Amino acid sequence: MLKKGFLLIGILCILVLQGISQVFIQNTLYPYNRFVYNPAAAGTSEGTQLALMGRLQWLGIDGGPRLVTASINTPLERLQSGVGVHFILDELGPLSTTGANASYAYNFQLRPGDVTSPRISIGASAGILQKRIDGSDFIYDQTGGIDPVVPTTNNSTIVPNLAEGIYLTLPDDRLFVGLSGQDLLE
Repeated sequence: MLKKGFLLIGILCILVLQGISQVFIQNTLYPYNRFVYNPAAAGTSEGTQLALMGRLQWLGIDGGPRLVTASINTPLERLQSGVGVHFILDELGPLSTTGANASYAYNFQLRPGDVTSPRISIGASAGILQKRIDGSDFIYDQTGGIDPVVPTTNNSTIVPNLAEGIYLTLPDDRLFVGLSGQDLLE
C-alpha cells in the first residue's frame, strides 16, 4: 500500500510541474569534430583542423532533422592554447537554429616536458544564435478553438550563447575524455 501511495504522489508531482527544456544539435560524428561539442578541444590536435559535416534524417519526410556544421580550430603553440570558430545550421520541423561561436582553450601537459604525459585543456566559447519557429508549419485540431500558445506566424529571436569545457587527451589520441556545458545562458 505504501509503494502505491509513493507512486501516486510521484505521478501527481510530474503532472503539476512545469517543464523547461532545450534542443541541442544531434551529431553522430562526434569523434571527427569534438570541437563542436567541447570548446576545450580547440587546438588539441596537430595542426589546423577544418571540418564540414552534415546530417540528414528521415529522408523523404517533410520537416526531418537536418544539420550542417562547419568549424576550424588551430593550436597556438607559443601561448599553449588553441582557438577556433564553428558555425551551425540546425533544422528540426518548424524549429531552426543558426549560429556562430568563437572559442579559446588553454592547453597544458600534466608533466611539463614529458611527451608521454596526458594533456589537459580548459576552454570557453561565446557566440550568437538565431532561433526561429515557423508557426505556419503546425497542423493541429482547431475544433476546440485556436490555442493561444501555438504560434501561427514566423517568430525569431537572437540570443547570446556561452559554453565551457574541460578535455583530457593521452598522447597519440589513444584516449580522450571531456566534459562540457552548452547553451549555458538558456
